[in-house]
Amino acid sequence: MVFAPNPAVARWARRPIPIGNSAVFVPTVLSMQDVPAITDQDVARAEPELAVLSAMAHCPADDIERAVAVASASFAAFGRLADERAVVCFDLVRASLSEAARTVIDAMFPEGYKFKSDFALRYISQGKAEGKAEGEATALLAVLEARGILLTAEQRDRILTCKDLALLGSWVRRAVTVTEASELFA
Repeated sequence: MVFAPNPAVARWARRPIPIGNSAVFVPTVLSMQDVPAITDQDVARAEPELAVLSAMAHCPADDIERAVAVASASFAAFGRLADERAVVCFDLVRASLSEAARTVIDAMFPEGYKFKSDFALRYISQGKAEGKAEGEATALLAVLEARGILLTAEQRDRILTCKDLALLGSWVRRAVTVTEASELFA
């Protein structure tokens, strides 16, 4: 089965294909118009994959109310899925939403909501680590700038792309005493 977002492409792709010996292959191709708009949570729970396709096909940017109804129904289906699968489905549905619909959906989560799946927690902690590294790099650049120590573009890039918190921390401590940028990396 193939999913063709454009109905004209779907019609074209459905054409029978002769494969020899009088045999004909007829591809199964869905377009967005072939996928029902699921807004009923019970239907979504019964067919979670169809609920995801429904959200991908029926979350128009110009109709936030409909987009939120379809997305909300699909989210109801994810409670029965394995954690990793539920997070992937959630991400697919959320990515299908316009920014306005995403804002409405995000507001539905209680303040301080804590994700429970290992999958989600792993990505949240990865994001926090990247944020800490970015903060350390920014602090390091600020210290060097305040001390009047000039960096080459390569040195600046090395600092900004470093994700090793321990290394960044040691560079920040060195930045207080070095007289030129090359000493920082020694």
